[in-house]
Amino acid sequence: MRNKLEQVAFRTSLLYWIVAAVAILLSDRLLGLVVEHHAGFKRLETYQDWAFVTVTALLLWVALRTQLRRWGREVAARKQAELAVQASEEKFSRAFRCSPIAMTITSLADNRFLEANQAFEKLSGFSVDELTHLTRDQLGLALESSSRLQQLELLVDAPLQWEQESPLRTRSGTIRHVLLATEMISLNGTGCALTTALDITERKRAEALASGNQQVLEMIARGAPLAETLETLCRIIEAQSPEMLCSILLLDEDGTRLRHVAAPSLPPEYLEAIDDTNIGPSGGSCGTAAYRRERVLVADISSDPLWEDYRQFAQPHGLRACWSTPIFDEQQHLHGTFAIYQRQTGLPEAGQERLMEIATHTAAIAVSRHRTGQAMQNANRALRMLIDCNETLVRATDEKTLLDHICRIMVNQGGYQMAWVGYLNDPEAKSLRLLARAQFDPTQADQPHPDAVETARGNSPLETASGINEQLIL
Repeated sequence: MRNKLEQVAFRTSLLYWIVAAVAILLSDRLLGLVVEHHAGFKRLETYQDWAFVTVTALLLWVALRTQLRRWGREVAARKQAELAVQASEEKFSRAFRCSPIAMTITSLADNRFLEANQAFEKLSGFSVDELTHLTRDQLGLALESSSRLQQLELLVDAPLQWEQESPLRTRSGTIRHVLLATEMISLNGTGCALTTALDITERKRAEALASGNQQVLEMIARGAPLAETLETLCRIIEAQSPEMLCSILLLDEDGTRLRHVAAPSLPPEYLEAIDDTNIGPSGGSCGTAAYRRERVLVADISSDPLWEDYRQFAQPHGLRACWSTPIFDEQQHLHGTFAIYQRQTGLPEAGQERLMEIATHTAAIAVSRHRTGQAMQNANRALRMLIDCNETLVRATDEKTLLDHICRIMVNQGGYQMAWVGYLNDPEAKSLRLLARAQFDPTQADQPHPDAVETARGNSPLETASGINEQLIL
């Protein structure tokens, strides 16, 4: 490059010298034709002209060589810079396209997408053509578009990088949580925002699940009502995925039927229709899971034979799939079932199976803790009743006082609605002489309300007990 520039300078100077020499020769000839006796004058002028031409040609060559070298260096530097920019743009373009993190380029002027990589296409569900030809309102990606516009305006005034967590609505309507990092860049003289969107949905769900599980464990520890605890657990699991509807059913005392304890999002009509479900080989998802003592996954309620007796209750409410898993305690005693309903057919994904495991384990802890607490309360109550009865036997002075105290102990501490003692006067006539009687009085704070109220069914307890001549429990 340098040799070429020097050749150009030399040829230009030589051309100048040749032209000047021709001009001198022509001027000498013209001078000879016009002026007589011009020989001395001509000689002096010739020496001066040739000296001037030679010196100026040399100066021109030096000046041209210097200037052309400078221009050459500038051109080389400019070309090198252009190549560096081109290489940098190529690297950026390649990194932009191949990055596993979703990235977009947005115009600061109108907040429209100019470019998006494949990762963002996968995250949002929109193609690059759709992103670049539709407005943000038409796409409906941002749930907080006004906040986004304000931050872009701030980015124009202070082109610094900022980060924020933001919800993102995908094409399917699913809400994903992303961590946005935005920085101002210039493309062809246009102010743009380069944004990376890191999907943190699973992290947010894990945090919410851990926090919710901790809340449930705290409720279990402080002895919150079982129904309230299990309903909270269902809501926490449902919050992980809006399409999931959860329910928890517990086994009755006979161990043959399941009753709903918590189902905060299922329709009340459906719960009423299937409550008190029989355990059996074709008892829907929950009844069958309890019968088999294993997980039962029904992908399509409308066609699965397990739901033959129950699908007419589920289909009107749009329930299409149901996955149920049994709840056991540490001794593998069956407590009930945990179920997830879906409004579309299909089997659970790995994440949903993990949620079922967590919910089942937590529900088992809650039910076991509740039943252990009930057993301890019953044992303490029986012990107090026994102690009080022994004291009454020691202190009572007559039969009537003894029986009155025992009836009051049964009501006040045993939790019964009513207690009485009588003598059967005539077995044939079934006549009873009442000796002592006590009844629950809700106005007395020290009397616990009974867990169950005795209800007459057909013949009275007195008639039935006296007829079979043995203890009768209804």
